[in-house]
Amino acid sequence: MRLRILTGLIPALFFLVLLVALFSASLWQCHLHCGNNLRGKWLNGQITSRWEKDYLDTLPNKEFFAALWEILRYHLFKTGSKGVVIGAQGWLFTDEEFIAAPDSETNFTENITEINRIEKLLRKKNIRLVVAVIPAKARIASQFLLQPLPRIRQLLYDRINLPPQLFVDGRGAFSSLSQPFFRTDTHWTPVGAQAMANAVADHVKKYYPVLAKDFTASFHSRPVGKKTFYSDLHKFLPEGVVKAESYTAWETITDADDLFSNEKIPVALVGTSYSADERWNFIGFLKEALHADAVNYAQQGKGAIAPMRDFIKHIPPDIRLVVWEFPERFLPLKPQESR
Repeated sequence: MRLRILTGLIPALFFLVLLVALFSASLWQCHLHCGNNLRGKWLNGQITSRWEKDYLDTLPNKEFFAALWEILRYHLFKTGSKGVVIGAQGWLFTDEEFIAAPDSETNFTENITEINRIEKLLRKKNIRLVVAVIPAKARIASQFLLQPLPRIRQLLYDRINLPPQLFVDGRGAFSSLSQPFFRTDTHWTPVGAQAMANAVADHVKKYYPVLAKDFTASFHSRPVGKKTFYSDLHKFLPEGVVKAESYTAWETITDADDLFSNEKIPVALVGTSYSADERWNFIGFLKEALHADAVNYAQQGKGAIAPMRDFIKHIPPDIRLVVWEFPERFLPLKPQESR
């Protein structure tokens, strides 16, 4: 029995010795290539990246060993490829929520200025703007973080100097929810989306009561079954590490009489993938909460500013309210240009 166990261990031990030998060779290569000016700093990102490249270059089957290294890096160091930050208990976060670049302060100021500029532009057309700022997942689920948010990120909400009628603070909407965000995905759950839609409707009633009274359409949302999907962050980790997420899907419907009684659509939703992705049903929950039909102008993969810049180029004539869904994480980032 012992002989059988030992025989089974020999290939594994040989494989481990091979990895250690190649590991040592790659460290020596990196030492030679990096030069004296970087000695003693090999653990920083630049040296680690160079070492990883040298290490993989020494291997006979780069694809296989690259995949193996991804697995080892995840299990030993709790890190993945650029794009993901690993938290406790299987929670994953986008690294965009942790960026604190030298130009973050400038970007933040420019984005706030841009929001105010667009609000004035819409007001001249007698259109009201509401900016629904979605708090970062890392802020709401901070108990699962293995590293703190950068200081500029921690203090971000304290510096959002927007007029109260313009700004919907999503922190309050999420405070009583058990899971407004998916564990392994960047986005909110339908529960989080519905909470934000209700917060927007309450905000409109408070600051624009006349407008709210004019919205009389009847919508209601209903669950349509369980769905599963693989998160947008799973691609940054070894295959098989991230399990599929499940959620209750929703749809929003209206009475046939309401559908044909008023062809004018008074609400426009502009934003990011939080709104553009129909799986979360934010547009449906918004219709229900506002009692108004709405058109979705959100776009995926273009940040928060670019979709709004596209929208204001061709504003439909019947729009009276624009809801701008704006993830907190984009406020300190440079706006992506419209294409």
